[in-house]
Amino acid sequence: MPNGDPGRKPFHYIAVVTVISVALIILNVLLGMRIPFSVDFLIFYVLTVMVFVVWHAVLTKGWRRSLIMLAVSFVVAFTAEALGVNFGLVFGKYYYTEVLGVQIFGVPLLAALAWEPIVYASFCISDLVSPLVTGVPVGKGLRPALVWPAIIGALATTAWDMMIDPIAVSQGWWVWVEGGPYVPYVANGVPI
Repeated sequence: MPNGDPGRKPFHYIAVVTVISVALIILNVLLGMRIPFSVDFLIFYVLTVMVFVVWHAVLTKGWRRSLIMLAVSFVVAFTAEALGVNFGLVFGKYYYTEVLGVQIFGVPLLAALAWEPIVYASFCISDLVSPLVTGVPVGKGLRPALVWPAIIGALATTAWDMMIDPIAVSQGWWVWVEGGPYVPYVANGVPI
């Protein structure tokens, strides 16, 4: 791609898909509209975003690094979800309903796959923002170049999860067994 970063074009597509999705969610909440989030829509959305994630990753990081990153993040996401659903570890006690389709060990494959664009977007955000803060000290013996990207990526991923969790619970995708105070008015509530 002349005059710039080859990964910019797919990144813009990811940004547009995300902005449209967030706008639909805001309309749903603020105007009381009922936008249907059927499994077919979710599968289409996740696969559409995955196309752009793979496209951008391959252009900017190469095939090998991209495949390793996607495989590792899928295994980590699936394992974290399986530990949560089956043992209440990592996230707390919850379970998935049948709405999201095929499950292995109580975890819908769609849910594990949906973590890919979230983690990759967080990686991109940390990749862009980290150079701005890598000179800021983080503590004795810690290297800012390693710590700040992890902190930024974790905050971006958590922010996304805090946005989607109340929506998912209200749509009946999963249920928090003990609920919680984060969004107490949705089903059993959502824990912090």
